[in-house]
Amino acid sequence: MVQNNDNATIVNPITSLLARLTSTGAQVGSSINTIPHPELGDDQNTCLIEITSWLQKRIIHEHSPRVFSAPEQLLLLIHGGPGTGKSRLASAVYERMEGTMQCGAFTGNASTHIPNGRTLHSLLNIPIHVRNSTSLRPLTPTQRVSARERLKGLLILWIDEISMISAQFFHFIDLRLREIGMSSILFGENSIILSGDMFQIPPTSGTSLYKAVMDFYQVHQGRADAGTGSEGAQQFCRFQLRELKQQYRASADPAHTAILERCRDPSITHPVNEEVCRYLREHILTNSQVRRNPEWATSPIVVTSNEVRGQLNLVQAIEFAKRSNRVVYRWPKRMKGLRVRENAEEVAGLLTDLHDSCPLSNNLFVQGAPCYLTWNVNARKGLAHGTKGYLHSLVFEDGFQEEDILVDPLTGERASAGDIIDLPRQPQCVVIRFPDLPMRTDGGTGSSTAYVWDESTSLSATECVLTIPADPYGSLIAVGNRKCTFF
Repeated sequence: MVQNNDNATIVNPITSLLARLTSTGAQVGSSINTIPHPELGDDQNTCLIEITSWLQKRIIHEHSPRVFSAPEQLLLLIHGGPGTGKSRLASAVYERMEGTMQCGAFTGNASTHIPNGRTLHSLLNIPIHVRNSTSLRPLTPTQRVSARERLKGLLILWIDEISMISAQFFHFIDLRLREIGMSSILFGENSIILSGDMFQIPPTSGTSLYKAVMDFYQVHQGRADAGTGSEGAQQFCRFQLRELKQQYRASADPAHTAILERCRDPSITHPVNEEVCRYLREHILTNSQVRRNPEWATSPIVVTSNEVRGQLNLVQAIEFAKRSNRVVYRWPKRMKGLRVRENAEEVAGLLTDLHDSCPLSNNLFVQGAPCYLTWNVNARKGLAHGTKGYLHSLVFEDGFQEEDILVDPLTGERASAGDIIDLPRQPQCVVIRFPDLPMRTDGGTGSSTAYVWDESTSLSATECVLTIPADPYGSLIAVGNRKCTFF
């Protein structure tokens, strides 16, 4: 045990694990399952056995340190293209690690695909906008105690989607783990497993790890003063490569697999040739395919501008409303900011002009329609950027009868499926359900940032429900507001 200045005790995780295993009567030499997993492929099982065997050696060394030497720090890069089973391998390893492994990723969406994952920013207390090691401030005593409690028992940190992590941020991970573990050894003596595909999404800022490595050795000739990213490059070079090559996800589609392999082949200068383009043209989604499989009608569509997104959202909302025999509720987004407050009348007139001509100026709601979160609410619980939910209901501050707006007061005609109904006033909040996620059991009340069960709805208490205030639900002028993107 190590005593630190924060009056918190750092306990050797192997000691705690060994005590827990021996208390159950387990034999130290066979306490960790190191046999192949029946649901994994050969290349996956090779990695699984290597990792579990490492943990087994650590346990044996702790039990008999004079007889068995400690294994070296495990630093692995598990690299593979789409569909090669990296996330499945992470789950299999996690199941056998006896609570000594934690998982993290750079984004909230990526962290939802790994067991008990969370963002690295949250896990290691790394601020989002830190640009260099000098601006990475030390943790406060309270933060250090909290971080050590959060990482208690950690032996292996699994980091997914490594292509998205810059060399600078990779160095931040090392610095923070050393600080939390009060150790001068790389990554605070913790073993690190990286997984991902360097041919996929690069970092949004900073230098990618592979470019930092090339710059360090080719441009700077390995000099210590190689500049920003050099520390991360040197640390990354300590990792051993394990390649996953077998295709699992698209095993029944060899043509698609061949295109993936071609795009990942560094020896091919122009992977998207005429043959690939011809294949893609021959496999365009048809109307008959959409009719045979209705899920295509609500699948995400990638667009290049907000204008197109707004137009598609409106079209998709109307079509979904027709199919489900519902109407489309619409209300204008609020404009915010100092200029808006100073020119309230002008802004009101602008909103009136935009209401019918610009779909982006309106919020849309169709009961039961799918939607996708565009911010991280609670990545560890699965509520992250990209999580799919379903619109459930609108909540108003006082009694508001739906029948009052579904019937035209002049003609008496009732609205038909697919009609757009303009709400006379803004709802208080929008309720979204996530039937594929478990409900949090530690209580809480409805708010825009909580993962809660809202008793005002009629949903089953076993479902996850998120209540979002209607104003941030979609704003025309607001930087950083929380939003949902439809369909």
